[in-house]
Amino acid sequence: METACPWYANGSDNFRPLKRLGWQMHVYGELNEIFRAEVTALGLPLAPFEWNNEAKSAGLERDAFYLIRPDGYVALASLAQNPAILLQFCKRRGLTFHLAESLNR
Repeated sequence: METACPWYANGSDNFRPLKRLGWQMHVYGELNEIFRAEVTALGLPLAPFEWNNEAKSAGLERDAFYLIRPDGYVALASLAQNPAILLQFCKRRGLTFHLAESLNR
């Protein structure tokens, strides 16, 4: 089942980074520094968002990561910010990324 990234806003709009067509990583809540380093090393743009009630109401999970496809759909979601989960997913699908930038609000 494909799911689009749920929208929420609380001082920041999580759809704003989606204007940049391409793969990107969204994290709602605390960002693990080891996970951040791996995402950056992959060249994957990162959009961290503050955890709040709006995120919870939108059905997002606290501190989870969401790998967003270029079409805005969620390719991979994980409650654990475990780099191995992301690396295995990318390897199985032959995914590579070329641009590491922050997609902060």
